[in-house]
Amino acid sequence: MQLVALLFIMPLLAAPAPTGASPSPIKDGWAALLASNCDLKAQHVNTPLEARALRNVPYALRGKQLKSAELTELYTADGGWYKPQADAKAKFNKPTWTCIKKLRNHEAALRERLKWPLNKVERRITGNHKVVSELRNNKVERLIRRDVFRAKDETTWHLIDSCGKDDAGKPMCNGPQVICTAERCFMFYPG
Repeated sequence: MQLVALLFIMPLLAAPAPTGASPSPIKDGWAALLASNCDLKAQHVNTPLEARALRNVPYALRGKQLKSAELTELYTADGGWYKPQADAKAKFNKPTWTCIKKLRNHEAALRERLKWPLNKVERRITGNHKVVSELRNNKVERLIRRDVFRAKDETTWHLIDSCGKDDAGKPMCNGPQVICTAERCFMFYPG
């Protein structure tokens, strides 16, 4: 019996350690934020999407059932750590509460400055783990709604990181873009 167990375990021990990006970038972002004494600038919390996603991590870590389907989808895809429980209580220490409040205020200020209400496009982006992870990994400075295209039953949103002007004075956007169509949202990198 021990030989069978050893034969099963040996290949697992010999397997190389995983490399690459963390399977839990949202949860890890929250941990880094707390470790930095909730320094939003140092942790590149520059969009209302990120602020909202990070602000709700402590609740999700406690197993709180979230009212938001898109946050539930986001955390479920973030490495498998989110396990909602019907009777979960959310009690936090002072640094955690302080950071939650700071994120809430930051999110509100970003929304006000961008004139960006929580809408179905943002909800669709927030529920897309890959896009939110890429926003965090690329340290996007800000997102602005650049274009809205409507054709038949489809609306395409372009949310961009940074825009400037080319030599002729025409608007030019080089940063990553979040593009949402009726079916999906994805990151696009020009150039």
